[in-house]
Amino acid sequence: MNELQTNITQLEALYEARHKTDHVFINWWVGTLLLGLPTLFLYPIYRFFRNIHRRDAHFKRTLQFNQVLNQTINLLTPQETIENSTTPTLPNTSASPLAKPLHWWIPFGLCLLGLIFSEILPSLIATRFNPTLQGYALERFEFIVGTLLYFPFNIYQYSIMYGLLKDYAELEHLDIQSLYNAKMRLSSIGNDALNTINYKPCCRFSAGAKSAFKYIISTILTLGLNWIYVDYRLTVEAQKRFAESARVQGAILQALKQLAEESNEVIS
Repeated sequence: MNELQTNITQLEALYEARHKTDHVFINWWVGTLLLGLPTLFLYPIYRFFRNIHRRDAHFKRTLQFNQVLNQTINLLTPQETIENSTTPTLPNTSASPLAKPLHWWIPFGLCLLGLIFSEILPSLIATRFNPTLQGYALERFEFIVGTLLYFPFNIYQYSIMYGLLKDYAELEHLDIQSLYNAKMRLSSIGNDALNTINYKPCCRFSAGAKSAFKYIISTILTLGLNWIYVDYRLTVEAQKRFAESARVQGAILQALKQLAEESNEVIS
């Protein structure tokens, strides 16, 4: 097996690994409204942490796919053509500005601590330092202390959701740029095998359009409705991206297989 065939085999393995990285949730409305209440909102919490896990897995596989694609295009384009061409080479995806992978247990631990401190600590404080607090006064004290303790954890959770939206948009931009450069590199040697393949943008986040602070302010002003909206977008847009990424990567893989077959025929 030559190097070109080895690369295509690697691309095929990465493509087939989609079922391990591109986890698709049930309909957001069903999961939130029908499963949220019966599970005491455990399902939405699970979905939040699963969003982080699938983001990491999807990014790792997609970046690997782009790296092998870059290597494959290098094999298909003669070295002298690369050196003499004004067409930009594929970007180095390992040096991309994407955020570092998140780990689901970090926000989980912080949320757990936030829950403990907001629900248990106020009662302990009231009991230990002011045993006379009772009834409505105790409830009000617990609410104030709990809110002050839990608010930072809510901000952290929201910043993760904001970061996921931004990261998906950046990864989508990287995929589009990688495909564009692959087309241009092949076109420089008169090959248009990839020219009919295009990404349909699925992530509407515009980097720099809104800061995380503005998102938090929007959530406060809308009494939490913007949080729900962001959670909806995070779930739905990611799943649309998974489908579109699978379509494009499948088309790229088929085109490269055809090129490899034609290359073998010429050699033989």
